[in-house]
Amino acid sequence: MASTIELNLGEAQGVLERAARQLTDTTQLMQQFGEYTVASTNARFDSKTAPDGTAWAANSLLTISRKGHADILRGRSGALRLSIYYSASRNLLIWGSPRDYAGVMQRGAAKGAFGQTSRGQPIPFGTIPARPFIGLSELDRQMLGEIATKWLKDAFE
Repeated sequence: MASTIELNLGEAQGVLERAARQLTDTTQLMQQFGEYTVASTNARFDSKTAPDGTAWAANSLLTISRKGHADILRGRSGALRLSIYYSASRNLLIWGSPRDYAGVMQRGAAKGAFGQTSRGQPIPFGTIPARPFIGLSELDRQMLGEIATKWLKDAFE
């Protein structure tokens, strides 16, 4: 007695070719990562926490009096939060803010780190503590892994 197995590679070849095309251009995956990282970054403005989970330093009383409110990393217009964007290409994701002060908010700055005004006042007028908002938390890493896994599975369907 003998059994035979016939293998039809036509369908499998089509799946592999489609997967190969998708895997050589990860733009769609980078865009999905971008959407996620922007949303996660914006959520940090609500939770007032850094990617590592630590709470942002509170505003000083002087800053609160100048701004008229105690909301951390929110000016009068909320421009920093609104400026979070991403740019995706076939193998690269960039996300952040184009605001000129975003780096200072992310890393902090010592009093006078940027020189003095024409009246001899330090710029900034006081120390600005770092309040990291760009970066990946452990949950972010897990979620990006899940997004990548789904993307890979979809490539082979």
